[in-house]
Amino acid sequence: MGTQRKMISQPSEYWEQFKAAAEAQGDTLSGWIAKQCLKAVNGGAADTLPSRPSPGRPTSPTAAKIQKYLDACAKEKRWLPLSDKNSRRFLEYLEKRKLTGKEAQLRRRLS
Repeated sequence: MGTQRKMISQPSEYWEQFKAAAEAQGDTLSGWIAKQCLKAVNGGAADTLPSRPSPGRPTSPTAAKIQKYLDACAKEKRWLPLSDKNSRRFLEYLEKRKLTGKEAQLRRRLS
């Protein structure tokens, strides 16, 4: 399943109301629009469509591995050993982004 971007033109007042409705339901604007469109699809056709991907950019493989490592450390309640290859990869990744508390601790540990 791929994602397509579409240019949809509506008056500004419409977008303000759409955004307010989405926020009131705790949804993103695009997610809210998708739900409204699916409600309008005839019959059971909407049931045959795949689920919508989660919002945001997909997680990078390195970020996923770091999170898996941090989760394992939390479960064991200690820092687990890392290979030299993963240590270098994790450190390079962590140096390029804003860090959460656990990521900052890992960066200090690897430096």
